[in-house]
Amino acid sequence: MKHRTNDFKQAGERYRLLEDWERDELIQNLVDGLKCCHHTVQTKMIELLTQCDFDYSNRVANGNGLRMHDDGSLEIEMGAEMTPTYGKFPKEGGSPLGSNKAADAVEEANEKGNDAHPY
Repeated sequence: MKHRTNDFKQAGERYRLLEDWERDELIQNLVDGLKCCHHTVQTKMIELLTQCDFDYSNRVANGNGLRMHDDGSLEIEMGAEMTPTYGKFPKEGGSPLGSNKAADAVEEANEKGNDAHPY
């Protein structure tokens, strides 16, 4: 009989080993990253996180305006805005993928940056 691996066990164990502030930061990064994604991507990611740890997935779901039931099913929170910001194109030169703050970061770096003086 072939042994099956649990691809989610290590991620769940690592999540539970994190300090509270580290978990908070991780959750916030995931929530921010998923806000610009289509709802099918959000729900798939939450489904995968559920296999790692229920608290992990529940916190990410809540941050994205979803409510998780004990059976792992999701529903939209009453009053939650389910209008992700995907499809909003960043300023010229930016990427439509990832955080919507990326284009602003490029502009800010250009404003604060200095010309290189090669030797």
